[in-house]
Amino acid sequence: MSAAPAPVQVVAPFGDLGGSERWLLALLGTGHIDAEVALLAGGPFGDALHAAGIPVTVRDTGRRPLDVAGAGLWLARLLRSRRPPVVLANGIKAALVTAVAAPWARVPMVWAKHDHSFDRTLSAPLGRVARAVVGTSEEVLAPIRGTAKLVVPPPRAARAPPAPDAAAAFWSAHGLSLDGSPTLAMVGRVEPTKGIDDAIAAIARRPAWRLAVIGGERPSGTETARLRALAGRLGVAGRVCFVGPVEGAGDHLAAFGGLAALTKPAAHVSGKEGFGMSVLEALLSGVPVLGVDGIPALRLGGRAVAVVPPADPDAVAAALDTLAARRPAAAVAACRLATEHPDAEECAARLAAVLRSCSRRERPRP
Repeated sequence: MSAAPAPVQVVAPFGDLGGSERWLLALLGTGHIDAEVALLAGGPFGDALHAAGIPVTVRDTGRRPLDVAGAGLWLARLLRSRRPPVVLANGIKAALVTAVAAPWARVPMVWAKHDHSFDRTLSAPLGRVARAVVGTSEEVLAPIRGTAKLVVPPPRAARAPPAPDAAAAFWSAHGLSLDGSPTLAMVGRVEPTKGIDDAIAAIARRPAWRLAVIGGERPSGTETARLRALAGRLGVAGRVCFVGPVEGAGDHLAAFGGLAALTKPAAHVSGKEGFGMSVLEALLSGVPVLGVDGIPALRLGGRAVAVVPPADPDAVAAALDTLAARRPAAAVAACRLATEHPDAEECAARLAAVLRSCSRRERPRP
């Protein structure tokens, strides 16, 4: 007989649909976890949770320390009224707010750590506050000491990705024609750390290639405008398509000539990827990848992957020349990952086990 769903109060920081939000949605949709979500910003993520039948409470929260403290007091009152057995903080901002609230409400905290944000300053103390830390990769968990920790990676999709023709039809319906020139895809939030400017500069050196930027930015962001201006200055505005956020984008990558993951440091942010969900999705679709060293998901691709230095458009341009030859290796990687990489059911079962363990009085062993 299967275990009952693990009850949990989830705290999530953002309203848009980035990698950490998609990770959470995939796991909550399996039935292994019975969640209510406190969301610190409204947006498409809250809409997706509502559509999945998951109760959501929104409390818009700014980025200043005073905003975080105020949200912590609000969350403490929420936890005191609901009395969940455990609270899951999805990301570092959620962990900061929960670290204020959980001790006062006497509810144990599990932290889902997705990246390397503030590793030098906040990761160690937040790890000590948590009963356990769940990370998307071993690298993400490395700064945590003295606390139970477990890797729960982004899962593979339950169904095989569509074939290239079907994927091309999907993109055509979203205004992107993939007939003719090979197209490089970049999937995720539009941010300075993502290296989209390096991809634009690279295709300026390779006239045969186009670039599709799939994803949005936060409401106050200006990165898309900067990138459009860059494409115009380099004379490639007609070969760079800003598609915007598209639901199901990661399942329809087979029509692209390659995927780029070019994360780099910017504005006091490390620029390190915690896992690289779009890399996994591309490999599962049989699409070769070029990415910067240090992205954990690149290890899954073998010869389907071309590794380039960060912030190096010349290296990216040279790697574009190799992607067609890497397609057979990508097909091999897709077959292997379809059986070896855990799906959402397995990942959710791992997380549910941690939540159940941490809801008890005993503290898990590191």
